[in-house]
Amino acid sequence: MNYAQILKEHVDRYVKIYACVFISIGVLSIPLPFLTLNSVYFVALQSIIWFSLGCLFFIILKDDPMPVSLSDSQSSSQTPQLLREEEALYNNVLEDAGDTYEKLITFFNDHKPYLKAGINVNEVAVSVGTNRAYLSRFINDRLNLNFNQFVNSYRVKEAQRVITEQGVIALPKLCKMVGFTSMATFTVAFKLNTGMTPGEWCKHHKRRTH
Repeated sequence: MNYAQILKEHVDRYVKIYACVFISIGVLSIPLPFLTLNSVYFVALQSIIWFSLGCLFFIILKDDPMPVSLSDSQSSSQTPQLLREEEALYNNVLEDAGDTYEKLITFFNDHKPYLKAGINVNEVAVSVGTNRAYLSRFINDRLNLNFNQFVNSYRVKEAQRVITEQGVIALPKLCKMVGFTSMATFTVAFKLNTGMTPGEWCKHHKRRTH
């Protein structure tokens, strides 16, 4: 039990106590104006009031004991087990994430699915043995990319490889060769990944190799 829960139980407990006290005083004090201070009935009524309050305190304390010691003992006995369970769960998550990452990278490197125009997350998820929602979230969390950005990053790398190996190549042809469906998307993705447009990168690469 955390501190907030313990504090809430304390507050609730004492609110009930004080509520009972004030209600009892209010009810038992109704006949007081009709009695004289020297009346034996007043003395008897005072005794009844204090006796009633004592009974109320006893009943409340008996029926609503302090939960701290019980909670502390339970939490202390459960803490090692909870820690072991949380650690096991965390390790399983890491293991699953590592396995997914390895399968994903291996699939992209070996099979090059990004060369297919219109490849979607469902197809990739099936190929790496997971589902669409998990794979999409995994790429977002692990790589800080959405699925299209991830795919396009491989397409841009492939375009750089083709330019490096073949030298001069028409950019529209290269665009379709590596999986893009339009020059606009190709240009945006290329600049996002390299800081340069395809034409600028080609010129830069040519100057660097000559």
